[in-house]
Parts: sequence; C-alpha cells; structure tokens
Amino acid sequence: MTDPLIQISLVLLVDRSGALLLQLRDSQAPNFPDRWGLPGGHREPGESPEQAARRELWEEAMLRPDDELGLFEVQTLPEHGLVKHYFSGSTCAVPEDVILGEGAAMVFVPAAEAFDGREFTPGTVEVLTRFLASAQYARLAGGEPQPYPGDDDDRYADWTYLSDLYVCPLADAHRTCHRRADLLLAQGRDDALRAMTDEGHRCAFVRLMRLLVDTNRVEDLRQIAAAGDDRATLTLYEYLSRRYAGDDLTAALRREATVLPRMNLWLAGRLAEARRTDEALSLLENLTADPRYGDEARRVRQRILAAGHGR
Repeated sequence: MTDPLIQISLVLLVDRSGALLLQLRDSQAPNFPDRWGLPGGHREPGESPEQAARRELWEEAMLRPDDELGLFEVQTLPEHGLVKHYFSGSTCAVPEDVILGEGAAMVFVPAAEAFDGREFTPGTVEVLTRFLASAQYARLAGGEPQPYPGDDDDRYADWTYLSDLYVCPLADAHRTCHRRADLLLAQGRDDALRAMTDEGHRCAFVRLMRLLVDTNRVEDLRQIAAAGDDRATLTLYEYLSRRYAGDDLTAALRREATVLPRMNLWLAGRLAEARRTDEALSLLENLTADPRYGDEARRVRQRILAAGHGR
C-alpha cells in the first residue's frame, strides 16, 4: 500500500512592480536544501488549501495578500509524493516589509530575472513559466488593485481618530496606502508606521495609534503627544477613559496634565461633574493664557458655568 500524497500549499505573490516573491531554502532543510521555491508548506488538519497558503505566507514572510488568493494550478508529483496547490495574489508590500521567518532568504525578484542562476524545487519552474505567461499574472502585475473593502473595527466605533480610518490626504482611489498600513499594523512595525506618518499618511497615523493602544504603550503615546501632536493627546485621553473610572481616572488625568496641558480640559470637566466647580474653573483659568488651548478652555469654562454645576 502506497503512502498518501502530501498536500502542499504555495503562494505566487506579486508586488506592485510585477516582481515575484521567491524563497531560498536553507542548507538544513530536510527536502531540497539550497534550492529556490515559493513560500508555502504542508496543510494542517482542518485547513483548506487556501487557508494553509495564507498561514504559511504569514509564518514564512509575515506578509498577507491584499485580496483573496486565487487558485492557479494543482500539480501532482507522484515521484516526490506531493500534490502542490499554487495560489496567486497581489501585495502592496515593499522589499523591506518582508520579515524572514523560514529559509535562507525571501526576496521579491523581477519576473525577467526569476530563473537567472537559480535551481528550483521540483515542479516549480514549470508552474512559474506558465504563471508568468498567464492572464492571471498580467492582471496582478499590471492591473489596478481591487477597491479597498474598508477597515471597520467595532472596538473603536466611538473613538475620535481610531474609528476614522478612511481619510488620508495621500490615498489613491484604491487605498493602496491603507493596505500597506494594515500590513504594518499586523506586523507590529511602529517604526515603518511612523515613517509613513511623517510622509503625510493619515491612515498610517491611525494605525500607529491603534498599535500603541492595543499594546498599552502609554509612554509612546505620551511622547508623541508631548511633541505637539494633539491627535495623540486625544487618543491617550480616550485610552485612559476606557481603562480607568471614577477617582482613578481623575488621578490619571491629573498625572498626565503635568506633562500635557490639554489634559486639564478633560480633568476640569470631571471635576465639574463631581461638583468641584471652583477647582475646575481654576484649572481652566490657568489654561486661558495658553496660545494653543486658551480658546478651548474658555469654551469649556462657559459650558460649566451654563450648566450650573454646584460648588
């Protein structure tokens, strides 16, 4: 009785320039060491071939396709005991977004150079040849990306910036920058998100805030706010207001206000609600001379007086 063929899922991932992601297997690989191939591997129990392809791509390169993966070909290699499922997809990733998780190298290679001086795993050359000549590759390499499906996240529905994920002054019609910012968020790469933010991408800033909130990196939020970014100040306030309540929140705001003057606005509001109106008005009076927050402090003061909070 012959052993069943091993099911393998592989990804033909094409970047915006038409380059293809290739993996160099390391010299210690149990099968086909020091050969080139595609990111991919064995299916785990309960996985579909497409699910295995996505998982392997993330584990080996920390990349995700922009859209759905499409099945390109199923190749049976009985002499090697393999059935290889090839899926194709596109990515907005750039070379520095590749984070090697397995193998000796993982690189985007221009299509014209894909076969130059490379020895491939069994069956790979034949499939690559057909793929690079296919309409599927032409669409992925030269066509427009599919419309961006959006990035709703119910966790942030009532946050000021974290719920506003669609506005970016540098976005194209397909939100290509949003796709890359999503990838960087998934990778946890705040350095790359900061670089995109510095280039003017609001979508990257929003995801940077989400990353810092999700990982409880309060000090990083505080540093960005202290550097003059009031969006970070507001995000920090919203973070604190969800983490603390009652006197604990008041104490947290008081601590932050020693570094971030705008926190006094929200602190004053809480004090007024607690009927500590004189203390609230005193905070606001001190803030009225601030060139950045004076007008806002006067408006908050007027609202407190109009509400008639008891003293």
